[in-house]
Amino acid sequence: MNHAAVGESVAAAPRLRRRPRTLPRVDGARTLLAIVVTAFVAAALFAREYGVILMPILALLTCATTYAAVLYRRDGVLPIFEPASLAVVATFVYGAYPLVNFIAGGLAWSPYSDNRLGVLAQDPSDVAAFGWRYAVYLVAFVVTYLPIRGASGVRTTAMRSPSRATKASIVVLAILSWGMLATIARVYGIDYSPNYVDLARGLVRGITSLPLFVAQITQNVESAQLLLQQLVLALLMIEWRRHAWAPFALIGFLLFVAVDVVTTGGSRSVLVMLLLTTGLFYHRLVRPLKLFTVTVAGFALLIGVLGFGIVRDLRLYREYVSEVNFLTAGNEFQSILGTPFDLRDRMRTGELVDIPWQIYWADLLALVPSQLLPFEKIDPSLWYLQVADVRSGGFVFGLLAQAIVGYDWVELVLRGIALALVLALLQRWYARHVESFWATMLMMFLSLWMYYTIRQSTFSFLYFLAYRFIPTMLAVKGLSILFARAARPARRRQAAH
Repeated sequence: MNHAAVGESVAAAPRLRRRPRTLPRVDGARTLLAIVVTAFVAAALFAREYGVILMPILALLTCATTYAAVLYRRDGVLPIFEPASLAVVATFVYGAYPLVNFIAGGLAWSPYSDNRLGVLAQDPSDVAAFGWRYAVYLVAFVVTYLPIRGASGVRTTAMRSPSRATKASIVVLAILSWGMLATIARVYGIDYSPNYVDLARGLVRGITSLPLFVAQITQNVESAQLLLQQLVLALLMIEWRRHAWAPFALIGFLLFVAVDVVTTGGSRSVLVMLLLTTGLFYHRLVRPLKLFTVTVAGFALLIGVLGFGIVRDLRLYREYVSEVNFLTAGNEFQSILGTPFDLRDRMRTGELVDIPWQIYWADLLALVPSQLLPFEKIDPSLWYLQVADVRSGGFVFGLLAQAIVGYDWVELVLRGIALALVLALLQRWYARHVESFWATMLMMFLSLWMYYTIRQSTFSFLYFLAYRFIPTMLAVKGLSILFARAARPARRRQAAH
């Protein structure tokens, strides 16, 4: 019987080596043509004015679909664990969703939409033009990325497990960061995830109320804590197949974070980051995800995040609930669209003439401490608040705003090409170090911060790399060296016996 079992195993081996399929076999060119034709026919079925807004949405969808289809045909797996993929998704969502809001409002912004859009973005053709800017940027990115990246996809779930000292260092630092933040919160009476309503009413204190030095330390530790939590998720995912307790521990940790966010009504970003981290690690370290799973999970996450925001904001709008259409109410996507509209209007009217040169180099200047610069370092978001004379609250800057104060359409093309070149070369490097623990953690980290290429500016993720990932990695490595040295005498005594 044992011999027969061995024979069956050998006979089955060739089938096990076959490339896993997550999509039906289709011809890429014909599929792309069908998508394009279907999209434009669907647009033609709408009234002419709705078609104007729908076209850039469909262009973004077509470009994102082409990106995924081409890489799937090359690699045999969906390009999920890849920074460029998250950049494509972010561009599509940030570009398409505010246009969907505009369509839902009957080609108008509601009184509860971003007030800048309500004043400056009334012409559907003008709104569509900003949607086309996103599309042009995405086309430049995809057309550059695909040939340079080549067949550098990840087809394995293998990765070298870190040493015991590294694992211990990650867990210890995660606990220490939690303890430090808890102590600061208790001493200064602050809330790291305050309820948005209470924060707006001044009923709770946030990090900004801390003394400057303490606030800087707190922000850095809080940022490191998120990365350390992601590293803990990686350790649990490594143990997914080895130990039955690992999946339950991972799910329990995520449920704890989710309950905390829901009950406090605070920021969703940490929970979303950890959920995305889990999905990325599962795809990379356990089993490649299928198209159906990714589609359903992606829509569920998007609807969940937006739905939670709506429920949370009901408290802000509770006096006007019967009047508010939450499909058109203000959101981050509208805010990022409102800033370039406002900047363009101020430039046209002559109100904004002199733009500080530091705005154009903000991504690189952010890497240098202010104390080392002989001139003032200007944050684009803070600069815009001064330009718009906003004394409370805030607006993010965004890719389109960066282009509006620059060379507009040409700058968008150049930025798309530049980012694609950097990420394509990075992916080629990772394909040669695919089993490295820290290389894999780097790709996870960059993937999750790719949305800042749209939310802030093209290379803003370099700041997170320099001031969050690298210091945390060095701290883990340094502590692991100490743990390894401390363990040597014990191992020697054990070997002697």
